[in-house]
Amino acid sequence: MKVKRCISLLLILCMVLILLPPAQAAENSSVALPESIDEFYMNVAIACHSEPSGEDWVLEIFPTEYNYPILGVKVVFEYGRSLAGFNATASEPRDRYDSYTASSNRDSEICVGTVTGLSEEPITFLEKSLADLYLGMSPLAYEHKPFDIRITELTVYVPLADGTVAEYTPDYPAEFHVPVWDGNNYTVHFGPKQKALLDDCIAWGVAMPNDASLWKLQKDGTLIFEGVTDIPNFTAEEPAPWLQYRDQIKKIVMRDGMRNIGNYAFYGCTNLEEVVFPSRFSDPYEYSYSIGISAFEGCTALKKLSPLPSVDDGKEQIGEELFIASRAFAGTALETFHVPARTHVDNMAFAECNSLKRFTVDPSNPYHYADQWGALLRGDYDYIEIFPKAMQGEYHVPYKQNDIADFFADCRGLTKIVLSKMHSIYSGAFRNCSAQEIYLPVGVPEIAPDAFENVTATIYYDAEDPGWTQDLMQQYGGNLTWVPHTHEYTVQGIESTCTEAGFASYTCNTCGYHYEVNGDIPLGHEMGEWKVTVVPTCITDGEEIRYCTRCDHFETQPTLPTGHSWQDTAEEGIHTCTACGLTEGKYRLYIPGHRPEEPTTAWIDGVEYSFKEERNQLYIPLTHPNGTSMSMFICRNTESEDIHTHYPAIMCTWLIKCSDDYGQYYVSEEHQLFYYSILQYSGCSIRIKGVKGIRMITGVHETTRKVLIGKGLVTGFGTYKLEEYGTLLAWAKDLEGGNPLTLGQPYVKSNYAYKRGVADPIYSKDAQNVNYTNVLVGFNLDQCKDDLAMRPYLIMVNENGHRVTIYGGIVYRSIGYIAYQNRNVFQPKTASYNYVWEIIHHVYGDKYDAEYKG
Repeated sequence: MKVKRCISLLLILCMVLILLPPAQAAENSSVALPESIDEFYMNVAIACHSEPSGEDWVLEIFPTEYNYPILGVKVVFEYGRSLAGFNATASEPRDRYDSYTASSNRDSEICVGTVTGLSEEPITFLEKSLADLYLGMSPLAYEHKPFDIRITELTVYVPLADGTVAEYTPDYPAEFHVPVWDGNNYTVHFGPKQKALLDDCIAWGVAMPNDASLWKLQKDGTLIFEGVTDIPNFTAEEPAPWLQYRDQIKKIVMRDGMRNIGNYAFYGCTNLEEVVFPSRFSDPYEYSYSIGISAFEGCTALKKLSPLPSVDDGKEQIGEELFIASRAFAGTALETFHVPARTHVDNMAFAECNSLKRFTVDPSNPYHYADQWGALLRGDYDYIEIFPKAMQGEYHVPYKQNDIADFFADCRGLTKIVLSKMHSIYSGAFRNCSAQEIYLPVGVPEIAPDAFENVTATIYYDAEDPGWTQDLMQQYGGNLTWVPHTHEYTVQGIESTCTEAGFASYTCNTCGYHYEVNGDIPLGHEMGEWKVTVVPTCITDGEEIRYCTRCDHFETQPTLPTGHSWQDTAEEGIHTCTACGLTEGKYRLYIPGHRPEEPTTAWIDGVEYSFKEERNQLYIPLTHPNGTSMSMFICRNTESEDIHTHYPAIMCTWLIKCSDDYGQYYVSEEHQLFYYSILQYSGCSIRIKGVKGIRMITGVHETTRKVLIGKGLVTGFGTYKLEEYGTLLAWAKDLEGGNPLTLGQPYVKSNYAYKRGVADPIYSKDAQNVNYTNVLVGFNLDQCKDDLAMRPYLIMVNENGHRVTIYGGIVYRSIGYIAYQNRNVFQPKTASYNYVWEIIHHVYGDKYDAEYKG
């Protein structure tokens, strides 16, 4: 494999891929990183297949194995221009890198494509491929012969421990065909070095017919699975393809990326001695994994397992779990088994495991736990789930176990068994068991006739229980000696607590028999007095706490804010809180809940106000009770520093009215006003001849206009009809210091486009709006330099003569700026062209002369 020189982070940033600082990512990362690129390796394969939708052929570049984290990848490739080509848009990845680009140059017969993916932090495991190349449309591909793709560069970026980033070139297949449908829909290609290694194997193949994965059986008997995939389900009658070599399989290795292990996957591999599981089961779309039915059944030499991966890696809140299915390890030679967190084990998963001595269980597993002797118990009932057949010495059955099935059958290492309270001992329960001493519980259980088949033991029964008669002391299929036993108990009393009932614990000093007797009910908490921990303010909650007098339990509760203590001040419309000193307008307008999400300000009758917040409610304090309309806007191009590119895109309007009873406004949410942008900005232009002027084009939604001109808009405040709409204009500098752009101001000019019974010119129409405009004229060349502020307005009046003025958003434009925007609209040497360039030259000088075609 070719290894390129190490390069610094700066070179990556400036010359290669505009990476986010990988050096910083490496320094802050807690994952292990290589000291040099010589320690890193990666094997890749390329799979060619058709998308399920049939729209694209996809080349999927996936790592079959790598040993250290990576930061990104770059792929450069060539393809024929005459064919369907590279779909750069479809090649955008999912759940792979922080940033990703795909591009293609189709200007030559041999086209070049580039795909790059980059990450801010080291990627320890890729849940998907390194990169996907979407090449052409399948229907088009059907019409062509298979076409050639050639990868000219494949570079992986590897963070090193010293904070630098190195380039690494894996072994990869450089040339291949995108096939016409081949009946299999999936072809996997390997680099020459890896292909040579595969050819040296006993056998190899793809784990799933339509997935990018690989299995290979090496000559030393190691069966390796690589890629990101499931090992599929099989049956005993239709076995996995690698099982035709089952006698040669001695070890199985599953790389990271393997997920579910299917049914009968390794059934009957009698020479298999060791299994290495992946360090993690991982799939961004799956939250449960399984080791399937009979997956390792009949692997009679299997003694060694690597730890199963934990599946609570960041997904515990959504229930990621592992299931070990029935007979998954049946008949194996395992001696111990560890059950990870969030793992379910079927009670038949370890059937016929006659060498199994004990289980251990992760303490956080909610489904199972192992008792002190090593039996696997159910966490919810404290019952035996699986009993290890090779357990040595004595065993004490859990107190809550009511019945004995065949847990102890064929157990050859037990010497003593102490039973708990018992209802029934079933057929064959102790068949072939080696225990010489068996202590029966208090009470007389039902015993099946063959429960002790082929057992030679002394059975101790409760001497004080009159239920034991000679008729019950039978052999039950074995050679039993019945001996009465008197339990001598040590009694430990556990008193009731606030949350748990008390009980008495009885343990026999001779045999260890144990039982418990419930006592009193829980006492419940005895709570003390509430004490203030956080004092409430006018607008924030306080908090109180109280403690139980018997235990460390405590409770907290919020206390409500005290609220402002308002008092009118000398200035009209203003009040001040005597408690906190807040001064604001005394009339509150609460913002409706279904407002646009982006605005930070609103306009009341054309004057801009900032929102305030109190107890999660947005409001505007006003100094007057005479407001009639409120508008909020979502603007476009707000990320640009050039104010000439800003314009209001969405406008939402409400009618408002003040309630004298409470000093608060309320809104009348009319559908026609809120839903439509009642005054829609549609652009600016200049007058092309005559006295120089500027116009703003405004759209009024056609439906709203018809309602307002016709029957009128019915609102909670009356029925309103359109009286007038037009445009306002002022020098931008005159609005400095908060001066509003509203009707009646001395620095504001206005002109109407519609006036009821007087004028109704329509400038243009589009799909939704009726557009109007006003030309505001009288400007000389010097006045073409400065910015003007423009906004539309609309006046409605109801049947009682109440007028409402609605103002649109403000745009800032200069005549010179608009002239420059229109520099190429008109034919050179025409009067309009010369008119526009006269303004451009006066405003900008010779700055744009290179574009002038006068």
